[in-house]
Amino acid sequence: MAKSGWVVARFLPLVLLGALLAAPVAGYAQSASGRQALEEEARKAADAASRRKRPGDVDVKRDEANVIPPKDERAFLYDYGGWGRSSFTTFDDVGRDRTIRENDVRFYGSTKVLTAHELYVRGQMTWVNFNKGDSFNNNQFDLVGPRLDQGYYAVDAAHYVDDERLDADVSVGRQFLNIGSGVAYNAVADGGKVEGKWRVDPEYTVDFKVLGSRTVHSANDIDGSKPGSNRSRRFFYGGEVGLERFGWGFGPEVPVFVNFRPHLYFLTQRDAGRESPQNATREFEYDSWYVGFGGLTELSPKTFGEWVKNFSFNGEIVGEFGKSFGATAGAPQDRVEAYAFTAETEYFFDVMGKPRVTLAYLLASGDKNRGSVTGTVGGNRSGSHDRGFLGFGYVLTGFVLNPRFSNLHVVRSGVSWQPIEKREYVENFEVGAQYYLFAKAARAGAVSDFRAFKTKRFVGTELDLFTNWAIFSDLTASLKFGNYSPGSAYANRQDRLFLTASLTLSF
Repeated sequence: MAKSGWVVARFLPLVLLGALLAAPVAGYAQSASGRQALEEEARKAADAASRRKRPGDVDVKRDEANVIPPKDERAFLYDYGGWGRSSFTTFDDVGRDRTIRENDVRFYGSTKVLTAHELYVRGQMTWVNFNKGDSFNNNQFDLVGPRLDQGYYAVDAAHYVDDERLDADVSVGRQFLNIGSGVAYNAVADGGKVEGKWRVDPEYTVDFKVLGSRTVHSANDIDGSKPGSNRSRRFFYGGEVGLERFGWGFGPEVPVFVNFRPHLYFLTQRDAGRESPQNATREFEYDSWYVGFGGLTELSPKTFGEWVKNFSFNGEIVGEFGKSFGATAGAPQDRVEAYAFTAETEYFFDVMGKPRVTLAYLLASGDKNRGSVTGTVGGNRSGSHDRGFLGFGYVLTGFVLNPRFSNLHVVRSGVSWQPIEKREYVENFEVGAQYYLFAKAARAGAVSDFRAFKTKRFVGTELDLFTNWAIFSDLTASLKFGNYSPGSAYANRQDRLFLTASLTLSF
């Protein structure tokens, strides 16, 4: 390869990153919830092994070379390390620009005893520096932590069962927990879970999960209108069962699926939070339970043709039921009857760079009488059924608007690509884009952005661009840009722009 060609391949990603960073930043915008999206994305990246990789995600993993071998018979093993993430973000919050520089550091240590027992602890410390006057609480510099990010004890229960068909783990402590696709519940919480697989035969595997948890006490409660909402005390109990079957169809000659993974789950949520100070005239409890069904499917090329071998579909439907207190003080609880639906397809092309395209439709029911999707004050009209879906999970809804998944229709399309293959240092350079269309499910109801207060259905559109570059095995660069165009539900329809750049070093 000519030297000039090597130089271009080696430094092209840096040139692209530099060009975008040099663009004017005045007017870049994002709602406050957009920053929460970045924090959620960083946490998800830290737990990337527990979920499928999505466009725009950056995997921050423990060094795979140092991970404890799962079946090593040595009496005592240990592992330690961490990562640091430095980021620059600029956005607009309610008509003004804000700029934040953030440094997030996490250290972990793990010990494994007699193969089956593991203790894992991860701490976190975050330094936040705002431009003068940009802080949310008048503190230009802020230090969060040191705090316990995760810490749990886990045991490989299958180690004590003389049956090779069973693979089960039990864990207790502060850990990442989810159920189903994560729409109903997806969080770091204090609790325990039993999760495993039962291999019925070579074609069938039954997955199972049982969990119980409570919110981290220092986390903000989902109901911001509750006195003392800077603390949360909600309990979750649930179970999930799934099936993995390979080669399902109408006999061996007419296969339909090469991979079929349906799941069914139940989850209950109980609000045990205490008001501080106590409100003598109003109650704030929101108790709910969820039933969800969904799964992943991959079609058989033998029946449908070779084009389907890189095609997959996953979806889920969730019903929510329960009781909530309405907006009128002193009124009794109302019934909650709501639902959500997600469907997403992916397709990989067998060409240079392995481009991937995605298309998704997401729906969360809304209530025409709600002035707030999460609050009791300004919430559902007392004396009527509460139709607004309120989950405790996470759904990817963009960098800029990032609305809570309630009272929304969302259409999301995306593409990602690794344009440079088989070139040292740049073969793990990824670029991509996501496009969103948002609309209200209930025209007169609220969405999480209070500025969309007009009785109009069209919320807006958003275009997100991103690059991820694994420069070395322990160094990753990321750049994200978003442009949100408000729709007719807003009085102010000025575009909002957003930019963040980050470096992550693992050690």
